[in-house]
Amino acid sequence: MLDSIKILQANLNKSIQATESTLQLAVELRVDIIAVQEPWLTPTRNNDYADTRSTSHAAYLQILPQSEPKLRPRVLFYISRTLLAETHLLEGFTSDPDAIALVVQKGNHKFNIFNLYNERGIGDIKTIPRVLLNTNTRLPESSILLLDANEHHPWWDPLCTSTSPGAPPFVEWIESQNLSLLNTPGTGTFFRPHLSRESVLDLSLVTPDLADKAIDWQVTTETGSDHYGLLFSIRSDTDQVDNPINQRKFNTKKADWPLFQKTLMLRLQGGGQATTAGQR
Repeated sequence: MLDSIKILQANLNKSIQATESTLQLAVELRVDIIAVQEPWLTPTRNNDYADTRSTSHAAYLQILPQSEPKLRPRVLFYISRTLLAETHLLEGFTSDPDAIALVVQKGNHKFNIFNLYNERGIGDIKTIPRVLLNTNTRLPESSILLLDANEHHPWWDPLCTSTSPGAPPFVEWIESQNLSLLNTPGTGTFFRPHLSRESVLDLSLVTPDLADKAIDWQVTTETGSDHYGLLFSIRSDTDQVDNPINQRKFNTKKADWPLFQKTLMLRLQGGGQATTAGQR
């Protein structure tokens, strides 16, 4: 069997039921690392989150961000107790309740996982500009960025009817670092009954040196949350296989997005009328 580390990311909408479902799913799928956004947390007194935790599970340890104890953490990692790798927080990364970075080292194989929940927080500024853009953050080599982006853009959601104001600067930042998007564009990651179609809000990105090591990206709807889980593996052996992620990049700033959407809609109409409506 190929030597790899399996990763699952999911926004659990602060639901204990979704947390329990996702942990059980992770055990069944033999997931090594779970990156959670909007975790359920144990009740606290006086909004003191210094010792807060999410749902415990015999198969996993928890790692939460280091931030002010009065600020509710909105990201965390679950690490499998059977993972044959060392893990620790990335030294020097921001102290923020909505962002956390983990170092994973297995023998000579080492990579970083950044876990972000993009929502307004400190200073009423969203996490992406607060942690990544305004600080000119550059991801180190061998890095994975997992996030609930909360942004609409045709790059990852070709059928979106409008682009979020925060999406273009984020896309420019992605391109400046030559990151690869693991998502299959248009594959939904979020759905609620009042929406006419699934939205794409949750993203998985990797630095160039990991593009051919990230394999088997897929969506699972079994998290119990309104966000689907995103599942993939990182190969830690030296034998590589061809990967569709490792492909020619495109300059999205030159893209004619209205024409792209019109052409896509015409193609889809051959198999049934596509719908565009409410987005989160």
